[in-house]
Amino acid sequence: MGIDRFFEGYPKYKGYEENCTVKDIYNWLSLPQRIAQMVQTCEQGKPALEAVVEELERAFDLRLDFSFDVGIDEKNQFHKQMVGAMIKEILWDFGYIQTLNKRFSARVNSKYFKSGMIYKFNPEYETKRIIIQYDIDSIGELLHFNRIIEN
Repeated sequence: MGIDRFFEGYPKYKGYEENCTVKDIYNWLSLPQRIAQMVQTCEQGKPALEAVVEELERAFDLRLDFSFDVGIDEKNQFHKQMVGAMIKEILWDFGYIQTLNKRFSARVNSKYFKSGMIYKFNPEYETKRIIIQYDIDSIGELLHFNRIIEN
């Protein structure tokens, strides 16, 4: 998994190899927490992109070198398709295979995307797994705890 493999697998996007925002989007989508979100959403029968689309738009909407807004330029449809191809390439290593396109749930508030691909798990293709670890962080002492015990 990596941006270089993405460009090798999708030569039509090679013109974006030096685009900083494209690299940032790929790296952002490749974070373990994003992959876990997309996988969990796919397991619910929803498009992978639905899990992260609102955050994606907030994080990258104001970039000058890359836009999803088709109203500004029709080529931005190509940019949206590139994000879908990135997700497909990223989820491949985790055994998720593209199945069908589906509209987002009504609760999703996406400015530029309306649908995405659903992926189904196939263990034959799985070469990586997400490992979720939980930690406990102390946020302070409970001041009234001693009073409760004393009574």
